[in-house]
Order: sequence, then structure tokens, then C-alpha cells
Amino acid sequence: MRSVVRARLVRLLWVFALLFAVVVSCRFFVCDVYRIGSGSMRPTLFGGRAPGGGTEFGESVLVRFGGADDLERFDLVVWRLSAKGAPMVKRVAGLPGEAVGVREGDLVVDGKRLPAGAPRPAPVPVFDDRYLDVRSYFEFKDGSDGPWSFEGGVCRLDAEEVAHGSDGGMMLFHKDLRDDYLDQNNERVVGRVEANDAVIECEARLVELAGTLRLRLVEAGDTFEALIEAQTDGRVFGTLTRFNAETLQGQDVSRFKVAKLDGSEIAFEAGRWHLLRFSNVDNALRLELDGRTVLAVEYEANFVHPAVTGTDRKSVGARAAFGGEVCRAEFRSIRLSRDLYYTSEGDYGVAEPIRLGPDEFFLLGDNSAESRDSRYTGPVRADQILGRPVLVVWPPGRVRRLRGTADESPSMGP
Repeated sequence: MRSVVRARLVRLLWVFALLFAVVVSCRFFVCDVYRIGSGSMRPTLFGGRAPGGGTEFGESVLVRFGGADDLERFDLVVWRLSAKGAPMVKRVAGLPGEAVGVREGDLVVDGKRLPAGAPRPAPVPVFDDRYLDVRSYFEFKDGSDGPWSFEGGVCRLDAEEVAHGSDGGMMLFHKDLRDDYLDQNNERVVGRVEANDAVIECEARLVELAGTLRLRLVEAGDTFEALIEAQTDGRVFGTLTRFNAETLQGQDVSRFKVAKLDGSEIAFEAGRWHLLRFSNVDNALRLELDGRTVLAVEYEANFVHPAVTGTDRKSVGARAAFGGEVCRAEFRSIRLSRDLYYTSEGDYGVAEPIRLGPDEFFLLGDNSAESRDSRYTGPVRADQILGRPVLVVWPPGRVRRLRGTADESPSMGP
């Protein structure tokens, strides 16, 4: 009997020894878990304290060890500045051989912003009506409700008497659009600098097939709108427009002064909820309808509004708005996001682009104003990169997969 018990104990010890060996081998050769200790990657990864203090919060990530041979732009990596330095998470912005830098908040590679179809990280939410009150962030132009009513998460608009081109049927975002983000509790953290590029999306429904739905984004001195216009013959057209102080100069400020950038007939039905997404990222406008891109156009540069000359502001007026005219409509699931914004701080790639060597990468933090990255340390060698964070594993309620870029851009469709 004793020999049987002894044999079982020996087998059990061998099992534990084998498991221990596997764990140790994984930690040294395959993967390990690291705790995020700073706020440089918020809100992609949460660590440290938010601006203004508060409770320290640190997520832990599973890191898969591996070389830098197949890294792509915007992949997340873990690297060390020195052999004894603490591991840090950053995002790959520049690849070997490129001339890379930061210009007016945007990433510039070989002298150009990234093309419209290039993979990018997901935009950073700054407003989401699942967590924040619409009326605390958007308001009618005179502070009243005007033609709007609100019930059960739905914003209802009766704009049948609102004239074409009037803001009488618009809800305007009345906060500054900065490098804000929503924290781990989905509360707004106010950023330090004014952001450029934005995305507004919502579900919208026309009660009858009449009138126009409008989504608006303002950047610098330009106002861009995506219009969903119902025709009397039952067809619906989508249109992208632009106007600024230059196009509207003179006494005639009618809609004939508004430049039409793109337009086509689209599949939009009355009485049905449709998902609309209007974005302006790196001087590229895109309107998506139910997950498919229906309109897209690029422009060269933004008009500089005379009112911002000599100030630290870049844009004038409400940075985003939604609504309509000559229609009855409903809106819900309202979201406002911004593109990553890189501050012009540090010594590398800021005053002028930096040319990367054959084994060098340029790494940036998503929370740029709080990140010490390649703008300060210079390029990162391939042998300084330990691996890639693939999964948030702690705390349990925040477990999620990590991706370098958003899902593939929506395809063009009717």
C-alpha cells in the first residue's frame, strides 16, 4: 500500500515539475505578462493616473516574444531603452528606411500624410451616448430644445419648418474637441491640446422620405457636411460639401456658395434605422452608410480662419453637429471620436523628419502629450524590441484582444 502511495506522489511531483518547467520556458522564450505602469498609451491601454490625479490604475498585458522582422505600421510593441530599463508599450509609427515625423498633429511619412486607404488605429472615442448625456455635450443653437425632443435614448427632430441651409435643425457639440478620451469608467478625460481630425456617427431614421439629414465636422476654417437628401421622386442622394469664409465672402451667402465635393444616389429608406458615419481624417472625407463607404474625397489643405491668426486655436465654432431640415427624423447611438493626435514635443522628428536606418523604428505613444517615446529618445533598434502585447489579461472585467489597426476599411458600395 505504501509503495502505491509513494508511486502516486512521485508521479504528481513529476507533473508539477513539468508544469513548472513549461511555465518557466514560456516566460523566458514564448511570452510573459507585464503591468502597464504609465498613462502614455491611454485609452488603448490604461496605466498610471489620469491628468489631475485620481486612483492609479494599471492593466496587465500578455506579451508574445518575437523579433521585429515582420512589424507593420501601428503594431503595438514592447521595448526597452536599455538592458536594465523597464519594458514599455508603444506603437510603431515609422519603419526602417522611412523619413518620418510629426506635423500639425499628424504622422508624416516620406513627406506625406498617410493615404486615405491606409490601415489606421481605431479612432479614440470622446463622446458616446451609452455613457454620457447627449444634452450635456450637444445643444440647440440658442440653448433651448427648439425643434428637438428626447425620450428613451432617442433624439427626435421636427424640422419641417426649418429652411434649407439654416442651423435651426442642428444639435451642436459645445465642448472643445481636444485630445480627450473616455477612461476605464467611460468618463471624459479632458485633453491638453486641440485635436484636428474627427468622426461622427449615429443611427438615423427619416419618418417620411422628405427633407435632408445633415452630419457636420469643422476643422480649422472649413465646415464639411454629409447630406442625405430625399427627392420628390423617391430617390435619395448623398452629398459631401465644404464651405469657409473664403467661399462665403460677399453679400450672397446662400447655399450656392457651398462647394459640392462628391455626390451620388444611395440606398436609404424611410421608416428604417440606418447607420451613418462621417469622418475627416488626414484631409480625407468619407461617408459610410450601414457599414459601406458611399462617398469619399480628399482635399489638399484646410482654410485658415482669420479669427485664429496669432492664437493657439486652429478651429472656430462647434466642431461637430447632427440634425436636418424640412424633415422629421430620429437619431440614436450617437458617437464622436478623434484621430490620434501627436504633439510637437521632443527632439526627433518634430522640427524636421528623421531618416530611419535599416534596423530602426520610430515608436509613438497614443496619449502623445503624456508619452516619452521616439520624439525624445530617437529611433529604436530592432534588438531593443522584446515582443508584442496581444491580450489584456487583468483586471478580469477588462480582458480584451489588442489590435494594431482597426478592422479593414469599409468597401465602396451603392
